[in-house]
Amino acid sequence: MHLRQLAILPLLALPTAGCINFETLVKVKPDGSGTLVQTMTMNAETMQMMKATKGEGAKVEAGKPMALETKDVEQAKAEASKLGEGVTFVKAEPIDTPEAKGMRAIYSFKDVTKLRVSQKPTPPGGGPAPGDKGKEADETMKFGFAKAANGNSVLTIAMPDLKTASKEGTFKSAAKAPEAPPEAMAMIKQMFKGLRIAIAVEPEGKLVSTNSPFVEGSRVTIMEMKFDSLIADEAKLKAFSAAMDSGSIADAKRLMKGLPGVKINLDPEVKIEYAAAAK
Repeated sequence: MHLRQLAILPLLALPTAGCINFETLVKVKPDGSGTLVQTMTMNAETMQMMKATKGEGAKVEAGKPMALETKDVEQAKAEASKLGEGVTFVKAEPIDTPEAKGMRAIYSFKDVTKLRVSQKPTPPGGGPAPGDKGKEADETMKFGFAKAANGNSVLTIAMPDLKTASKEGTFKSAAKAPEAPPEAMAMIKQMFKGLRIAIAVEPEGKLVSTNSPFVEGSRVTIMEMKFDSLIADEAKLKAFSAAMDSGSIADAKRLMKGLPGVKINLDPEVKIEYAAAAK
C-alpha cells in the first residue's frame, strides 16, 4: 500500500473495506531495540462478508466471543521474516469489542535499523494484493539510529522516493479515480467507508524534537488516512493526487492543510530525537 500514494491504495490492496482499521505502531527504546505492534480490526458485519467471500462457513456475530483462527496466527508468525532481520514474533491476541473485532500481532526487534515497515499492509487472509505483479518499487520505510553528543537517541525514518514512484504511474492512476462516473464513485465511497490506515512511532522516554507536525504525547504519526474524510471532497482529492503525480511536495503539503482526515509526512526523512526516561 503505497501510503504516500494513498488514493489508489484500497483499490490495489483490499477486496472490500468498510469499517476496517489497519495500524502499525513502532515502539523504540533508547538503545534502538523495541517492539512493533500491528493491529487490524473491522466490525462483525464486514468480517462476516470477507469470510463469505473466501468461502468460509464460520459466522462472526456481534456480542459473541471471538477466537483467533490457526491460519491467522500462522500468517502473523510468517510476517516476522518480512519485517526485517532479527524480528521475532511474540504473540497474537484477539480484539473483541462491541465496536470492533480483529487481531493484534506483537513482534520484538533488537536493532531498529534492520526493521522494514511496509507502507502496504498485508490484505486480510494473506496472499498478494490484487494488482501486485512482478517486482515493485521499494515501498518500505527504513530506520536509522544514532546517539547524539548529549546522549539522546536520534531515530530517522527514510520514506520511499516520491519521484521514483511517480514515474511508475501510480500517482497518475490515483489522479484519475475522482473522475469516475457518479455511480462508480458511489460504489468507491461505500467501499472506503470507515477505512483507516495509520503508521506511528513511539519512542520510549521523553520526546525532545521531531520534524513531523503530527505529535501527540510521545507518539509521532508518520501517516494516518481516514478515507471517509478524503473521499468526501472529490475536488481536493483530485488536486492532491495531481500534486503527488507531479512530484510537487510543496503543493501537496499546501493542499493537505485543508484536507480533513489526512496526516502524511511528505519529507523524505522524519527525524525524532528523544531522551531516556529519568530513573
